[in-house]
Amino acid sequence: MKIEAHRKILLAVILSLLLIPLMVSIASGQGSFETFKLTAGTSMELGRSVAVSGDTLVVGDPIEAAAYVFEYEEGKWNRKTRLTGGNGSGFFGWSVAISGDTVAVGAPFASSVYLFKRLGDSWNEDPDSPLMASDRVFTFGWSLAFEGSTLVVGTAIANSAYVFNLNGNNWPLEEAKLTASDTVSSDRFGWSVAVSGNRVVVGAPWVNLDDPNGTTTLALAGSAYVFEFDGNSWLGKDPTELKRDDPAADDLFGFSVAIHDKTVVVGAPKNTSRDVSNPGKVYIFKPDGKAWPVQEDMLTVGGEYDQFGYSVAIKNNILLVGAPFDSDSNYGPNLPGAAYVFKSDGDSWSEPDELTASDAGDPSDKDQFGLAVAINGTTLVVGAILADAAIQDAGAAYAFVFNEPPVAVANWDPKEGIIEGDPVTLDGSDSYDPDGDELTYHWEQIDGPDVGLNLLSAKPDPKNPVLAFLAPELSEGCTTLSFRLTVMDDKGLASEEPAVVEFTVYPHNKIYAKLGGKRHHWLSWHKYSFYGHENERVTIRLEADPNGWHRGGKATLILKDKIKGARLFEKNRGSLPNFISATLPADGTYTVYVLKQPRFWRWWRHKRFEGDYILSLEGTCGKLVKGFKCNKR
Repeated sequence: MKIEAHRKILLAVILSLLLIPLMVSIASGQGSFETFKLTAGTSMELGRSVAVSGDTLVVGDPIEAAAYVFEYEEGKWNRKTRLTGGNGSGFFGWSVAISGDTVAVGAPFASSVYLFKRLGDSWNEDPDSPLMASDRVFTFGWSLAFEGSTLVVGTAIANSAYVFNLNGNNWPLEEAKLTASDTVSSDRFGWSVAVSGNRVVVGAPWVNLDDPNGTTTLALAGSAYVFEFDGNSWLGKDPTELKRDDPAADDLFGFSVAIHDKTVVVGAPKNTSRDVSNPGKVYIFKPDGKAWPVQEDMLTVGGEYDQFGYSVAIKNNILLVGAPFDSDSNYGPNLPGAAYVFKSDGDSWSEPDELTASDAGDPSDKDQFGLAVAINGTTLVVGAILADAAIQDAGAAYAFVFNEPPVAVANWDPKEGIIEGDPVTLDGSDSYDPDGDELTYHWEQIDGPDVGLNLLSAKPDPKNPVLAFLAPELSEGCTTLSFRLTVMDDKGLASEEPAVVEFTVYPHNKIYAKLGGKRHHWLSWHKYSFYGHENERVTIRLEADPNGWHRGGKATLILKDKIKGARLFEKNRGSLPNFISATLPADGTYTVYVLKQPRFWRWWRHKRFEGDYILSLEGTCGKLVKGFKCNKR
């Protein structure tokens, strides 16, 4: 206990020196995400740092000199291992970062960064660990950012940041030392770092700026810088300083930074606005053409001393902002903290969703919820170093998992040419859930004659995405059937947009007849008609009746268009089964002829078709009507 007390006293002394300009204050909120509270039995300041990649989450505890790895398995986060480094000193766990199967843990007061590699189910320290700056600066490891094989390490008082790149399986000395020529050690360049692709952002929150009017100095206004890799070096060109529209003294702009692709986010937790002290602001920058310093937006939420922007994280179109001293009128001075989630539609940022520890079932307390944040895909992570666990104020991390709505996708079979009385299948098996949740399926008919889905669903199997029924009998013409599919995940969240199936049921245009016979040796034909519409794609099929008498195998099929005066519209003289497919040129009556082949030569006698046949018409709502037949010798 004396050692633990000594560590807490030491940390308090160091922080009092490094965080002199920062005041504390706090509040609560409500969330709508699936939540998990992650704790460790021996923790003392768990949640000081957090990082997440895929289904792996890392939480640092510098007082205990440890970092904990959690993995998401079967719907919950399981603690997998406890990482330690060196002799346990140096505030190991002050910062953490993860990329794939590699975890980096900062120990800034040992000026070291430790690396751990996952192999199977175990985590082992990398042979090149710990990393140190070539100039052995103090507080190396104060901040970390990790993407792909690029690791960026910041310092608190050395006025520098360092870029490392994995070379095969080895971590060589830093690839670049990043500095800004207009900063000094007291500016805290390197306090925060972020990386995305070929860009690195470094925050310097203690920078003094000249007033835009040039009359005064804005003390501790803060700044942030963007470095870009030019293909050969990170130092190929000068960094770009990000400038906001409303700089003010004591903003601490650059206290937190984040980047995804071309969007840079910078927190200014001490910014004062709306006649409220230190609510904090977050600034969003995007390039305008080739120029970086373009402020796209400014966000602010909360009240007095909330310090909105103390921590920031961004992934794709989702932004997470910590306000660890956000207050709650229900809890007076307890100041539990909050985090805010924003979504971008490409042009603007949405109203925020507020997250608090109470969303995970914890009563609001002085948790400093939002002191650290991380985001990856649909998982948001928030650190709260004073959350109660096995012991009071042990600290915790909270994982908020977006329960993305499932997506309904509906198909049917057959896709076309559905005839009254045909079996039809509705199939929702291509529906999916972005989170991988199990789905249930609900079909309903929304138009057309009732096909008995309610009867089919009298004993429903909601796990089965397939329904089958018979197309309804028609009194005349065609009918349209429409069905709607809604899917729901195992957490009760339904698809935002149902899938709709709509198709046409055609009349049973199938005629059974006999062509010619044993006494008819010269010429026989049958005539039929139907009314069709322009651009309908019709198919006429002629086949021998497998259940009747017939001989020979060649017959002629003719589709005649009287509308435009053509003698023949389409003709096919060939072997059975024979067919014509044609697009109708206009509205009107069309005539179909079925002829057995004439006997011009003796060898035709055995090949021409005569006997029982089946004629079918598809693709139109017009009814196929018998005309006359002619049998001649």
